[in-house]
Amino acid sequence: WLQFVQSWVTKRAQAVVVPSNYLKNIVSTWGVDPSNIVVIHSTLIPVDPTATPTEVREQYQISGPFLVTAGRLVPWKGVSVVIDALRSLITQFPDITLLIAGDGPQEKALRAQVAKYNLGSHVIFAGRMSSTDLANVVAAANLFVLNTGYEGLSHQLLEVMHIGTPIVTTHVGGNPELLSNGVDSLLVEFNDKQALVTACQKLLAQPQYAKQLSQFGKARTKDFSRSQAITHIVQVLQYVYER
Repeated sequence: WLQFVQSWVTKRAQAVVVPSNYLKNIVSTWGVDPSNIVVIHSTLIPVDPTATPTEVREQYQISGPFLVTAGRLVPWKGVSVVIDALRSLITQFPDITLLIAGDGPQEKALRAQVAKYNLGSHVIFAGRMSSTDLANVVAAANLFVLNTGYEGLSHQLLEVMHIGTPIVTTHVGGNPELLSNGVDSLLVEFNDKQALVTACQKLLAQPQYAKQLSQFGKARTKDFSRSQAITHIVQVLQYVYER
């Protein structure tokens, strides 16, 4: 019934606004005229850290390389594969730490996975965090890793880009509209453990390269300003009014 209502409404709309070309392609499969679908990218609402990286590392007792992943703990966020990748990374970086921010139905299974492989000293389950607390840990991290199977246009990635932490994520959904592999991030296929390991190894071993990627990522966020989005929304409203 929801799908029927969704299709019925969008087919009759004079304009349908979506946050990415990826979602435009999806909506067009509902029978909506592509010329009526307007892409207005999600807007960056900056969340700035309030603690220094040193303070965060002291809080969580982290001394070595520090990875952060964040999101709902559900299968399509691929956290179990990030944990598997961590097992491989430990051989090269024995004091590495992964902080998992978020909660969800997979939490129990993920904790069991960590216990099974004796990773308790390398993994922190931080639970659901406030936007400021998450910004603090992201700013303190060497890498932000998001092994996701679906994204429309990720506000989370926009916030990480603004903070300036190097990103390893997947080439899915709207991610390629935000990021370019080897320019401002490293993009891999969803649930490709070896590709995740290789990308993390590369950025951890080459901090200058990682910094270069993050700088380009931060500059890219200028394309997702609130003022730009408002201008486009006004144009859509004027177009609909004048039709």
